[in-house]
Amino acid sequence: MQPTRLVRWAVIPAIVLLPACQGSVEAPPTEWQLEAQRLCAEVPSEAVNDLDEKQAAAYLAGKWTRCVTESSMNGFHREEAGVEFSADGQWYALARNASGELVRVQAYDGYGTFKVTSGKGGYSMELYGGSFFAGLELLAKPKQAKICVDPTCPVYVPMDD
Repeated sequence: MQPTRLVRWAVIPAIVLLPACQGSVEAPPTEWQLEAQRLCAEVPSEAVNDLDEKQAAAYLAGKWTRCVTESSMNGFHREEAGVEFSADGQWYALARNASGELVRVQAYDGYGTFKVTSGKGGYSMELYGGSFFAGLELLAKPKQAKICVDPTCPVYVPMDD
């Protein structure tokens, strides 16, 4: 009888060296990106304080892009670069895809429902799914929304107007 031989296999990943990139190549900004940059740079001339809760929710309906590029906001989603509010009370975090377009985040915490409430201090939002409350300031000329989730208050501009 021959002794049993133990054969061990090892998988060693290959290391492939590629030439260093001499700089990143970015696509030129699209028309809506240029418009968003322009709207973000403008200071709104008036606050919108005279809407009831349904009208305030309707004011938010549509896709909004953030006026800052880093994703440091505590709230909607870690990848969030914008947010979409639907007329039926849903919210969706938006992130940039490989082409730079804003698309809905595909994650369990990237969507939910929202409700706008009003009080003496203005508007606030209850957002479910991400389960948090946010201060809300609606602005006009140009149309903007400041959505404050402690400790940040990023400004958003609409993409559909």
